[in-house]
Amino acid sequence: MHRSWLWLLPLASLPLLAAPPVVRTEIRLPNLPDLVTLKCDLHLHTVFSDGEVWPPVRVIEAWRDGLDAIALTDHIEYQPKTNDIPSNLSRPYELAAGVAREHGLLLIRGAEITKSPDIGHYNAIFLTNILDIAHDDVVESVRLAHQQGAFVFWNHPGWRIAPDQPIVRPHQEQMIASNWLHGIELWNDDTPYTNVWPWAMTTKLTWLGNSDYHRPIPPPTEHHANHRTLTLVLARERTVPALREALFQGRTLIWSGNLLAGRREWLEPFVAACLQLDPPHLRDSKRVVAELRNVSDVPLELVRLEGTGPATISVPAGRSVLVRIAAPTNSPARLVYAVQNALCGPGEPARVQWTIER
Repeated sequence: MHRSWLWLLPLASLPLLAAPPVVRTEIRLPNLPDLVTLKCDLHLHTVFSDGEVWPPVRVIEAWRDGLDAIALTDHIEYQPKTNDIPSNLSRPYELAAGVAREHGLLLIRGAEITKSPDIGHYNAIFLTNILDIAHDDVVESVRLAHQQGAFVFWNHPGWRIAPDQPIVRPHQEQMIASNWLHGIELWNDDTPYTNVWPWAMTTKLTWLGNSDYHRPIPPPTEHHANHRTLTLVLARERTVPALREALFQGRTLIWSGNLLAGRREWLEPFVAACLQLDPPHLRDSKRVVAELRNVSDVPLELVRLEGTGPATISVPAGRSVLVRIAAPTNSPARLVYAVQNALCGPGEPARVQWTIER
């Protein structure tokens, strides 16, 4: 009987069965001078409201996908799983915080103030106590969040609002006038809320785009072609305080699908940093030839506005193209292009330009 365990010995030489290691796929985006581009998803749900994912999984997904920061923003008022999971909105952050530290990911405590469509949904992030902002009156909830130093933004504005009804209501105007509402989510997953974009351009609200994911997130593909919608925050450093400061100052861009969007003062220098035109490697009496490199994971589509150069240029993510420019030998060549998939507003593409001296 004392030898009955010997049948187990062959098993000792077998490798342990384990899940494959999680590998991070970096997102290639440029930094602006004195600023770092933080890739952020500031609207995510877990099983503690109506999501399908345990909080630490959100951290692992974000690290794998090349992100720098996420906010867990479960609904305060909408808790459909209370028969299975206690309604404790402190737990998502608490459960995820250790995993975030281990992975070097910036984790932000947040919650979604969830009212009817005509009143709207609002994310409050950088909260210290989620339950303290719960209130029947949405304006009071937002005011209480502001008292905690939270950054509050209006989620998916116009969601489920009938076309003949106003999107911006008096309570939103009151929040803005009181400086309690600080941002607006112009892209939610792959849905742009461009019907409110012209109005947002007249305000000082920070522009955001987020995934609002409830389900598990698939791993990235080449050049992040399937990436979630992200807010790109132009922060002074990779820290939570710097991220918060940049949001309040409005230094953000939106990346959704193959589209970039943002205020012109930030979008145009960012696009210019994505595209690098090398010095010409060929010159003759009629033309110059140079290489245009896209150092980002965003494919960019250019249409000539003035000057010389091809009528259109497509520069795939992470690739280079040759640009053939007709120009007299002794004259500089000026290239001015609209970037069709980088928008400063509805129908307002960003511009880039180069001058090649002869």
